Amino acid sequence: MNRSTFAKIGGADERFDIPGGGFLNMDIYRQASELAGTQPVLLIGEGSFHQLHGGTTTNVTPEQRDAKVAGYHDQYRALRGGDLVPFDKNIYYIGHLPTRHSKIHMRKQTREKQLLSQEWKDTVREGK
Repeated sequence: MNRSTFAKIGGADERFDIPGGGFLNMDIYRQASELAGTQPVLLIGEGSFHQLHGGTTTNVTPEQRDAKVAGYHDQYRALRGGDLVPFDKNIYYIGHLPTRHSKIHMRKQTREKQLLSQEWKDTVREGK
């Protein structure tokens, strides 16, 4: 997002003051995406990951996470007068979806995955 678009939506609403920001990022994305002349873009395989706040929803139990997310919903309703809902605008995707042989996605290979990977390599080498 460029600076002028960020300014048009009024920047970041500092009332999203829950540790981790609650739904601030999603609110910014929704507002920017709803502006006339903007095109939402999703870079496949990319994302943002912020741990400055200590991983408020990732370093906790599922029950704690659910309670925190419920709090995010409550804060959003209080600030915006309703629930966070998806916008009605097409998203432009850039990139490619990884295949099952994409090495970056193969962390702990099981024996079956190793065999499939070797079979695929053999097939490619033989030009089948």
